[in-house]
Amino acid sequence: MMRNPDGGVALAVRKPDGTIATEYTVQKSRARKGTFLGLPVVRGVVAFVESLVNGMQMTTHAADIYAGGTGEQEEPTKFEKWLASKLGKDAGDIAMGIAVVLAIILALGLFVFLPSFLLQLIPWGDSVPNIVRSLVEGVVRLLIFLGYVAGISCIKDVKRLYQYHGAEHKVISCYEHEAELTPESAIKYSRFHARCGTNYLFLVMAISILFFACLPYSSNFFLRVLTRLVFIPLVAGISYEVLKACAASDSLIARIVRAPGLALQRLTTREPELDMLEVALAAFHLAMNNGKMPEPPMEETQPSMEEGSATDFTHPSMEAETECGGKMPDATIQEE
Repeated sequence: MMRNPDGGVALAVRKPDGTIATEYTVQKSRARKGTFLGLPVVRGVVAFVESLVNGMQMTTHAADIYAGGTGEQEEPTKFEKWLASKLGKDAGDIAMGIAVVLAIILALGLFVFLPSFLLQLIPWGDSVPNIVRSLVEGVVRLLIFLGYVAGISCIKDVKRLYQYHGAEHKVISCYEHEAELTPESAIKYSRFHARCGTNYLFLVMAISILFFACLPYSSNFFLRVLTRLVFIPLVAGISYEVLKACAASDSLIARIVRAPGLALQRLTTREPELDMLEVALAAFHLAMNNGKMPEPPMEETQPSMEEGSATDFTHPSMEAETECGGKMPDATIQEE
């Protein structure tokens, strides 16, 4: 999936017959300039929520397109049909809403409740400063996050998703280097990118460690968890602004801040195959041309097209707020 600065979202999916199905929709962000939601920090919170919702929608929709090509599209359950009749909404929308809620509950359980609970099990002495306890909790949260990312990468379907993630990065890097936009050309470039949403997720984790260490520490488990929940949106907003600032600079400090996120992409990306790069290129061209695929040169044949590039990565050359490295515009942050 690629997104352009006009809110256009391009999706490319490899169907079972080997062709690429493409789809272009407009999903304008609510974080518009001149509005409250477009203010610094606030826009980061909006981007965080939109990336979660849009990412799950695109991934699920890509799976539906692929399943439609096999004739095995899943029927809504009786519960989904009952909810749809009561709420007056499509069963697919109901299922997506449930999936988002479950994803949020899982994330809060893993990265908020579990670290605080494990901290309660440590026999702290009275001489241990509260700031040390907060830092230890933050480090535990970071380790759980890294373990989660590494663990799911062992799942076959997730590994394939990570390959498509790497394909997106290679296509973007190929474009930024003004090279020929072909799978054979793009595969030569790095699968790591400085404005990837993985960097954003790592920054949220890292900044949360420092942020919560500065707050008064409570030995009460429920009060401590409530504090984390209340300030998560603020941490997400601050992280967004830090990432935007670092993306617009190539200073030593900016490179140091970006380095851990780039290292983490060794887990969240994999080397793609050529047919995956075809899919990423199809989404890229569709986004660049506002929903229109360019005509292939007469002497070349139309390339075969392939299974879903449906990770939630926003095309990092396409938002026009700040200049990165004096060449490419900055990215709206949305990811996997």
